[in-house]
Amino acid sequence: MRSVASVLDSDPGPKGGRIGRYLTMTTYYASFATSTIFLTAIAFLPLTVQVIAEGLGVTPLPWLLTLLGLILVVIASRYLFASGLP
Repeated sequence: MRSVASVLDSDPGPKGGRIGRYLTMTTYYASFATSTIFLTAIAFLPLTVQVIAEGLGVTPLPWLLTLLGLILVVIASRYLFASGLP
């Protein structure tokens, strides 16, 4: 944002022009909209997992068990790569 404003002679201060204000507001609203989209996408994840689990008739793994499995995979891969296996 700053580089575009600088090229268009809209640096901060009394000499700043309308393009700087426009870029600031556009960046603010774009950031707000993007963060809202991702926040609401995360909110539906547990609901999605529940619907899929009920549809397939399975019980989802608890998050801590998933984390433990991930830690074991990381430890095993570090051990394998440290021993020289590709």
